[in-house]
Amino acid sequence: MEDMEELGPCADVLKKARSNCFLEMTEGVKAALLGQGLIPAETQRISQKNASCFEKSLNSLGQCLNRDMVKKEKVMQMKHAQHGQQLAM
Repeated sequence: MEDMEELGPCADVLKKARSNCFLEMTEGVKAALLGQGLIPAETQRISQKNASCFEKSLNSLGQCLNRDMVKKEKVMQMKHAQHGQQLAM
């Protein structure tokens, strides 16, 4: 998936989120079906829990991307500094 490649090392965060959040939703649906069924109150509870899962995952993805961007900036600065030193010689 090309979109995942663009995330670089942070793609794993998104993969894990999809898996974990889907599992949470599945467990919520199973529990609801054993109880009152998928009535509006249950679907709302499941969707809120799932939204919270995705929000946490997006925060984790953002942190990863920010760290990755900082690393890339440092590498670019080092390369730029090395290039400047080579030109000065």
